Amino acid sequence: MYGYQHPPRVSVQELRLPLRFADLLVFLIPVTGFIEFNLIGRLFLPDLLLIAILPLMLARLGRLLWQPLPRTFLAFGVLWLISQALTDLILATPFDDLARGWAKITFTLLSFMTLYLLIDGRYSRILLYLLGLAVGGLLAYFFNPGTYAEGHPWKFGIGVPVTLFFVVMASITRNRRAAVWLMIAAGVLNVLLGYRSLGGICLLTALLLPVFAIVKARTIRLPTLFLVGAVLITVSWGLLTLYEQAAKAGILGEQAQEKYLRQSSGSLGLILGGRSGIFGAIAAIKDSPIIGHGSWAKDCHYYMMWAFAMIEHGYQPPINILRPDPEEWGDCLIPSHSHILGAWLEAGFVGALVWFWLLLLIAKTCASYLMKSHKPSAIEIFVAILLAWDILFSPFGAERRFVTPYYIVVVMYSYRQRGEEMIGRAPTAAAPVTGLS
Repeated sequence: MYGYQHPPRVSVQELRLPLRFADLLVFLIPVTGFIEFNLIGRLFLPDLLLIAILPLMLARLGRLLWQPLPRTFLAFGVLWLISQALTDLILATPFDDLARGWAKITFTLLSFMTLYLLIDGRYSRILLYLLGLAVGGLLAYFFNPGTYAEGHPWKFGIGVPVTLFFVVMASITRNRRAAVWLMIAAGVLNVLLGYRSLGGICLLTALLLPVFAIVKARTIRLPTLFLVGAVLITVSWGLLTLYEQAAKAGILGEQAQEKYLRQSSGSLGLILGGRSGIFGAIAAIKDSPIIGHGSWAKDCHYYMMWAFAMIEHGYQPPINILRPDPEEWGDCLIPSHSHILGAWLEAGFVGALVWFWLLLLIAKTCASYLMKSHKPSAIEIFVAILLAWDILFSPFGAERRFVTPYYIVVVMYSYRQRGEEMIGRAPTAAAPVTGLS
């Protein structure tokens, strides 16, 4: 399923566009992410731009989508959409919610198609799109800030854009130590300013850069997969323990200490304590694992079960959930705080298959980093870890429609390097600039 078949090389010149303009397009599309419209829910300008240029991309490069990886992802994506449509029709989901749910999936798939063809396996364009996301994120903070940006300017404002600048710099330097130190700096900065998950991902990237450069295997077998899993679990546990001790001792400040004590008070630890919405999603999925609860699923019953689950496991639930008047709970949108649980909750089990498949692809990609001739750059490791984290612990929607497809394209690019080396062919894409030797 995951093998790579070497396609005929197709260059941007065949689009009859100057190469510089195509590169500029890759950069400018994410830069416009701060421009937002209210049409079938929240739409961003990149959503529309990616769809607008898709016909041109399909006309010239559409055959590239028949490669095994994009073809498989799109097949699972279509199943997700069909499952969502059937669920909404069975449950008679209100049209406004139905339209937003179907649009979310459709825009995601179309954005992936455009980005896969536009980036065309070129490392330089992978970096340009990430740089565009960083610039667009800064513009969004100043011109279209989110709801929580004022109270948490780093985590919900400039934190992600600044981190992406660090990742770009770490990915273009030829000095291995410089790349590691840049990711360490990004990690420490995020932890100190209260963005724990992103800080942990940066630090994990910094630690794995030399590991994947030094530890090599000629073939990927089951013991190799276990080795990768053991390394990831051990390093992640070490970083989490280090953070917990620092936060508990007040080294990271009073706010971090208070937040840690609140979210770690329960029996399931810090990670689930900080993503309590998962409790509501799990309760709803258990009651209807096959059909799902429809687009933008709302049910005050599961909203209340979310609170009870938190109390049962020793966490403090949000105060507004415990108020006796259900009207104060808002629209009772069932929380999920996870790509995979959100899809399962709304579309049923079939809707979650695409995310299960992507987790498997990420695992195989990380294992491929141990191949003797492939030394992944910072952006490859960072995006692989970030995508896995988002699938498990981040809600899907809004700007994710043009961000997550990009992450998927990067993971596929990284996996392709291993695939082409195994069949004895030179990679079709430009090799990463980072030298980890």
